[in-house]
Amino acid sequence: MHQMAKKWLSRIAGIALSCALFWYMYAKVSEQLSKSGGEFWHHTGPVFYLWVAGGLMLVNIGLESYKWRFLLNKVDDCSYRLALTSYLAGLAISTLTPGSIGDYPGRVVFLQKGNWQRYAHVAITGALAHLMVVYLFGLCSLAAFLAMTGTKSWFILILAALFCGGIYLLFVNIERILEWCRRFQFVSGFIEKAGLIRQISGMDRWVVVFISAVRFMVYASQLIMIMYWMDVNIALPVMICLVILFYWAMTAVPTMALGELGVRGGVALYLFGLYSQNSIGIAASTMVIWLLNIIFPAIVGACLIAVRRMGR
Repeated sequence: MHQMAKKWLSRIAGIALSCALFWYMYAKVSEQLSKSGGEFWHHTGPVFYLWVAGGLMLVNIGLESYKWRFLLNKVDDCSYRLALTSYLAGLAISTLTPGSIGDYPGRVVFLQKGNWQRYAHVAITGALAHLMVVYLFGLCSLAAFLAMTGTKSWFILILAALFCGGIYLLFVNIERILEWCRRFQFVSGFIEKAGLIRQISGMDRWVVVFISAVRFMVYASQLIMIMYWMDVNIALPVMICLVILFYWAMTAVPTMALGELGVRGGVALYLFGLYSQNSIGIAASTMVIWLLNIIFPAIVGACLIAVRRMGR
């Protein structure tokens, strides 16, 4: 009787979570569409750019799922299908958390493989690889942007370089740091139970960085395609620099995924507005990329959560 009640409570909790995700996403999307009034659809260019951006969405999902499976296989055998579904579920959970910090915990919980601590190291490795790639690309673009605008803001550049270097040192020395942390009793038990030491080799870590870099370039290409579709006509070298700076800024500013659209629009209008007067196209581009890379996959993830809970 107790097990049956626990099973039904689990189902109800899963359904309630999925309903909350659906409602929150619907409310946010409806709010943004009502503000735009559909006016931006009259400012679009060749639809080819939109089709390419949509295709790159699938490439983006495929790359992240492959990276997640690559990491999971360092702990336990995992199929690509399970890695894909857990990634989408984690994305759905991350829409309700600041800075998308619920992404990797959501993935691990969806796996339901017991002893979730075993996956802590690979999750940290994946997150740090992504951060390192974004900040490295951002640092290079910031240097190019300052050179293009003739701005001599050495303080910002040095601060960004120090932060990027800090992430790099943390990434390559994570096992040494964990080994040092074992001297503290309140974390040593967790480290031992999770088996966090020596799960991932140095070469494997750089494979994860490479996949993260390719995925970031796909992300950047998506936004470039959408900007051109919305007739935001900026020279390609400058556009690439601005897109990378945009993603770098969005990573540095911790916001909830479902509440960040206003921040996205503000940052985009500031950066791209320096080279284009098409404010409607710039703001609309941020909404389209938000729908493609967050909302649509998150809706699928919420459905997967509901299905998983109903089937238990």
